[in-house]
Amino acid sequence: MIDFYLNGNNGAAVDAHKNLLDIFNGLFILPNPVPVKTALNLTGFDVGGVRLPLTEASQDKVEEIKGMLQRLSIL
Repeated sequence: MIDFYLNGNNGAAVDAHKNLLDIFNGLFILPNPVPVKTALNLTGFDVGGVRLPLTEASQDKVEEIKGMLQRLSIL
C-alpha cells in the first residue's frame, strides 16, 4: 500500500487500504496487544498471553477476531 502511494499509484493504494480495512479495525477492538496476540495465537504463532494489567480477550472477542481472520482467509 505504501509502495503504491510512494510510486504515485494512488488508486492501487486506496484499493490495498480497502482490502486491509477489516484487519485494521479488527486488531483495535481491544487495547493492544490483546487482539494482536489473540490473532497470532489463533493462526498458530505461539506468542503467549498478555501481562498485567491487561487481561486475555473474552471468548466473544476471540470469536470476533476468529471471524475476521476467517473472512480474510487467514484461518
